Amino acid sequence: MLESIKTLKSRGWSNRRIAKELGIHRQPVAKLLTVKTTLELHHSLVVGSQRLMATRPLSIILF
Repeated sequence: MLESIKTLKSRGWSNRRIAKELGIHRQPVAKLLTVKTTLELHHSLVVGSQRLMATRPLSIILF
């Protein structure tokens, strides 16, 4: 279901239209998109910061 929602959203569909197409209420559509986006952002920040930490000299990491 999440992949369907993401696909339709990427095509420019509104949450209301997605919900109507899938036969669900529009609130879960918005929540799923928000949670998924938040998790992806969190993951990219964590992975990005680990890469950044690995490339920084030790003297910059220590205060």
